[in-house]
Amino acid sequence: MISENDFQSLLRGNAGELKTYLQDIELSFKLDETLAVTNCHSLRINANGQVRFNDFARYLASKIVDFAIPRSEIQKAFEFYNTTGSTSKIVELNNKATQLFSSLKKSGEGGEILLYLLIEDILKVPQILCKMSLKTSSEMHVHGCDGIHANYDETDDILSLYWGESKLYKDIGSALTNCFNSLKGFLLDNGGSSGSQERDIQLVRSYIDLKDEKIEDAIVKYLDKDNEKFNKVKYKGACLIGFDYEDYPKAANSGVNDATLKEKIEKVIIDWKVDAKKKIKAIETLDTFELHLFLIPFPSVQSFRDAFLIELGIKK
Repeated sequence: MISENDFQSLLRGNAGELKTYLQDIELSFKLDETLAVTNCHSLRINANGQVRFNDFARYLASKIVDFAIPRSEIQKAFEFYNTTGSTSKIVELNNKATQLFSSLKKSGEGGEILLYLLIEDILKVPQILCKMSLKTSSEMHVHGCDGIHANYDETDDILSLYWGESKLYKDIGSALTNCFNSLKGFLLDNGGSSGSQERDIQLVRSYIDLKDEKIEDAIVKYLDKDNEKFNKVKYKGACLIGFDYEDYPKAANSGVNDATLKEKIEKVIIDWKVDAKKKIKAIETLDTFELHLFLIPFPSVQSFRDAFLIELGIKK
């Protein structure tokens, strides 16, 4: 038997760590006429009135091994360290993870790792498959959804599978449209060999690596379409919507701080939520699925992509 605590034990990192880099604007707002919940965050501003943009990129880059490398490989590296005192295998894992990331200018992989952290830190739902480790070329993006997370409800014996989608666009409307269009197949396709979920479910069953056989075996049973447990799997969505926002400070000591930025965003966030609701309702029955939307305005999503690649050492 598995428990909710088993899944909580899979979470990594320090709880609330993201708050150092992201300010909460609004949490767990329920969009009426849907089952969607929005969370809005902004990048933090330091005491000199500067956006902690590059520090945030550095922080995300420090998480690439957790995000991209299977747990058994990480365990072996630490066992080698405990046996020999050498960190060489740990360094190799970081190099391996770095080489999995694309150098393409429009790569959205920085958004994918941010979504992973948001789901784990805020929703408390662990990742159950390192899709990045399955890439055959660094210049390709992962096929299927951007991330797969899961948790378990003991009371109703329900395994909730979270399909993750990250979209970084200059315009919030385009990010929302493309996100929901990408996500709808994973939520709405009703199975079968051609279902959007089929390949990812097969990947989870074949490559799940949680360093806990009990949880792995249980998840594999729930995701076996010939097993009665599959009737207890519920699909949910988690989305990162990143977009440009012009009211961040352009220079140091301009008078804009976290508090004043929050006030500005609170005046326009209603428009973002109206747009999100409209686009959810435009896709038949998408409003009946539980969706978690992380709305994050950036000074520039392209600059965020560039900063992340610089921290990885891929771009100068």
